[in-house]
Amino acid sequence: MTTPAPMPERLTKAADLAAEWDMSEGELKRLVRRNGWPYVRLTRTDWRFTDEQLAQIIRTQTTSARAPEKPSPTGQSKLSRARSY
Repeated sequence: MTTPAPMPERLTKAADLAAEWDMSEGELKRLVRRNGWPYVRLTRTDWRFTDEQLAQIIRTQTTSARAPEKPSPTGQSKLSRARSY
């Protein structure tokens, strides 16, 4: 008895991903080239993304939340205090 072949990963079209991320397909492709994001290029114009590639892109773009700065006792911002001296 043979074991079944593993299911291939789902491929998301660039147009579908761009619509989900509320941008044009051209903007998405520019970001891919500029940031070196991984993708699958099937033809010159057909770019797709695996689930793992999408997870990797999201991991590289995610930052940790930082605690807000404590307010100044004078009520001035850091930049305003620097100009005052």
